[in-house]
Amino acid sequence: MKINCYLKSVGGFLQSEDLSYPAVIDAGRIDGDAFVDSMEVNGKLPRGQVLAVLDGVCTELLRFLELGHTVEVPGLGVFSLDVKGKVVTNESGRKVVTDGKAVINFMPKSVLRRGVETADFKIVNEKVAPSRSLSDEEAMAVATKLFDEMGFFLQRHFAETACISQSYASRLLGELVKKGKLDCDRTGRVIVYKLPGSSKR
Repeated sequence: MKINCYLKSVGGFLQSEDLSYPAVIDAGRIDGDAFVDSMEVNGKLPRGQVLAVLDGVCTELLRFLELGHTVEVPGLGVFSLDVKGKVVTNESGRKVVTDGKAVINFMPKSVLRRGVETADFKIVNEKVAPSRSLSDEEAMAVATKLFDEMGFFLQRHFAETACISQSYASRLLGELVKKGKLDCDRTGRVIVYKLPGSSKR
């Protein structure tokens, strides 16, 4: 197999003039619908059948994990749980877990590992930016451009347009919000940025 690589240096910055780091995550995220569409077309299976199989795998996988089992899914790999928490004795004298947290571990099958380990790599995007910092005026010019194009923008839009790292973009946008130069609305973990007063338009 040949893996597409998009050049993106660590933190969005070049480490030197001739050193950068590739990442495949820039290629975009394939959501569940797109994955099912691909299975339907390439596997020549009815969409309902694809959905039924995936739903069945998920249901059975969760059922066995709840019982504390390690589960091997043919063609994919082995799933297991790591459970952390504090074991205490309750009022009835029984031991119970408090502050429990479970994390699913996944060990891919050898066919998946070999496919990646023996892959060739193809650079499909050579855009990578050197380290830089922005003044408030430069940052606001980027923000205004994005707002004019989309009516709002996210941190990643700002970082990509300004060619800066996500962490630096987060700090910079936070400062602009504190100074009243930008407004932001939080929906869950997503923060949407707008120009001041734009939500009232």
